[in-house]
Amino acid sequence: MPLKDKKNVTLDYEFNDKLPMSVSFDIDLKMGEQTHRYGLIAVEKSTSSGKRTKTSGGMTINELDAKIDRVDVILTPNPKHIEKWSTVHEIWGQPITIKDVPLTRLDVPSAQAERTEPTP
Repeated sequence: MPLKDKKNVTLDYEFNDKLPMSVSFDIDLKMGEQTHRYGLIAVEKSTSSGKRTKTSGGMTINELDAKIDRVDVILTPNPKHIEKWSTVHEIWGQPITIKDVPLTRLDVPSAQAERTEPTP
């Protein structure tokens, strides 16, 4: 498939200083019936000396149905991303799914007009 037909996917996220414990997740994105590994996120709980963050992510997919305008973000705990940090003694251990996250489609102009808020 020519490179121009591929879709780049970027996830924007932010952790504030109120994180109750450190986290270390694999990140998957469910788009329609397809689930793709996006990357990882590891964030150390804030301390008096600040917080440490490790991220890796981004992906290219071959095709995505033009009707898809939302994704589910699936965070699966993975201690490997944070285990070498000597200041971290525990991480959040349960998976988290954030459903119906709005997807900004730069390849489908008409999708911009139909944007609504995600389901809580």
